[in-house]
Amino acid sequence: MTAPDTVDASWPELPWVRRAIVVVDVVESVRLMQANEADVIDRWRHFVNDVRTQVLEPRGGRMVKSLGDGMLLEFEKVPEAVAASLAIQDRIGHYNHARSADEAILLRIAVHVDRVRIDVLDIFGAAVNLAARLCTLALP
Repeated sequence: MTAPDTVDASWPELPWVRRAIVVVDVVESVRLMQANEADVIDRWRHFVNDVRTQVLEPRGGRMVKSLGDGMLLEFEKVPEAVAASLAIQDRIGHYNHARSADEAILLRIAVHVDRVRIDVLDIFGAAVNLAARLCTLALP
């Protein structure tokens, strides 16, 4: 595929901005879903709503994407991103209450600060990819 010859004026250029990118990933999500899909989906949906309303809003964070086994978040300020990450790790315990260790939803979280391009539905740039790679290195 080749690049268009002309610039589409109706498609605005996205400016570079510095942001703290947070990637949240569910450890062994495939195994959890195979064991009890309905329960994991129910807990995850409630947890994501809790993060959106109780964690992100007070800290100025934005949920860019919620996936079936992760979240992509962005913050203008690093301290808020770190505080939100710690709050997210603390809150997941509530959703594991009275569950065995095999049923627990464990999270990996990575925070990376760099410049990205932001639009309404997504964020773009190497910083997002790097945050996702860092997340794979994190311990549950």
